[in-house]
Amino acid sequence: MTVFNLDTLEPISEFPITGNAAHGAAVDPKPHHGFGSSKPVVMWDTTTMMPIKTIDVEGNPDGIMFEPMTARVYVFSHVAPFATVVNAAEGTVAGTIDLGGMPGASGLGQQGTSATSTSKTRPMSPSSM
Repeated sequence: MTVFNLDTLEPISEFPITGNAAHGAAVDPKPHHGFGSSKPVVMWDTTTMMPIKTIDVEGNPDGIMFEPMTARVYVFSHVAPFATVVNAAEGTVAGTIDLGGMPGASGLGQQGTSATSTSKTRPMSPSSM
């Protein structure tokens, strides 16, 4: 996994990950935890840029998103379960969400609402997980 400085686009850290390569990354700035959408999901310290742990998930991780209202990371997969929710502070799986199909894209709206596009667009409420 290569971590880049987003101001300069220069690589600032690199560390090996086990399993599938990460397709994306998400960061919770409060506990300084980063997450890569690999299988297993890799969790690292954004201060030291060193891996903390790996988190076993089902499916085939692809997209990833941090939701600041609940401090959870959503890991999206093209196979069931289509979304795995991770507690960003602890790096533990909080649960999974059946999106009704493969996720295509996701985003955050105002006041913590989020939506994920699938074969059927389905709004998600972060407070429900």
